[in-house]
Amino acid sequence: MFNAQFYNQGIRIKSISGRLGSFIFRTYANGLITAYYKPRKNEPTTSQLRGKYEALSSQLREMIEPLGLSLISIRTNLPHS
Repeated sequence: MFNAQFYNQGIRIKSISGRLGSFIFRTYANGLITAYYKPRKNEPTTSQLRGKYEALSSQLREMIEPLGLSLISIRTNLPHS
């Protein structure tokens, strides 16, 4: 659905794993960090998300800035209806 990749330069954190807000993070040994959007039960469904790409992107960028992570890519695979 919606995921992103980051590079951790190790400036502020060593790794991040688990849920942070609406995203699930995982850190790999090579410094790559992935984040997947996983809404909680009371959050919008996939069909309601299509118009919220920009909001999710902004939310994710705000989360990673204080962590010192570099954004590599953001991908979305939202269905068309």
